Formats: sequence, C-alpha cells, structure tokens
Amino acid sequence: MAKKQGMSLEDFGKYCEEHPEIDKELDRYQLEILRKGNVILEGRISGWIAHRNNIPAMKVLLEASIDVRAGRIVKREQGEKEKRKKEILKREKCEAARYKKYYDIDVYDTSIYDLIIDVSNMTPEEIVKRILVCVRK
Repeated sequence: MAKKQGMSLEDFGKYCEEHPEIDKELDRYQLEILRKGNVILEGRISGWIAHRNNIPAMKVLLEASIDVRAGRIVKREQGEKEKRKKEILKREKCEAARYKKYYDIDVYDTSIYDLIIDVSNMTPEEIVKRILVCVRK
C-alpha cells in the first residue's frame, strides 16, 4: 500500500497513525482470508487476528536479528545498513503502538505462536522444511 501511495514505509506508517481506517481495513481483509481457511497468510498481526477470532491455525513467528533484517533490505533495495536499522526500529515502534491502541495487542507477546523460528541463518527451503516437520506432528 505504501508503494501504491508513492510513500516510503516510514512515511506510510506516519500516515497510518493519522488514518487508523487503513490498518483496520487491512486487518479486516486478513480476517476474511483467514476465515476462508486453508491459506498461508503473512502479516505482522496475522497470528493475533487468528487467535483473537478463534480461527484454527498454525501460527508461526519468523524472527531474525535487526542486523540480519537490515542486511537483507540493503541487499534487496540498496541503502546503508545503519540507516535501514533505524528505519526498521522506527517502523516497528510505530506499528506496535498502533496495534496496542487499536486492539490492545502486545506484538512482543509471543505466547500465542505454535512455532517460533530464528531464520537468521536459514534458507527459505530450510524454513519450509522446519515448518512442515511441525505441521506433520
């Protein structure tokens, strides 16, 4: 949506702070998708949406250090790693505040997840394999 609006993620985050209807529209859309079932849905609070709405789902949290995440963004989109780290932290702080305000969700509470994986040193194939092992249990 940020790209569609011609904004950086940082600017779009600020815009969303002043226009909560955008987050709420996206979250309603995620809920519709989750209710259809048999999907893989990725999003900052997708797991929370499933949890809060009693939708049966395997909730997986993929984590990586700030250093790794910034490095991946630089590799994909260019830029300076330190600047990207600051952007990530600022965006995450903004999003955490909005989700707390709108839904009383603490995005740092990982207790709702069925599986938490540190993907810092994993390939996409390794991540999928790890998830499938858990799904098949």
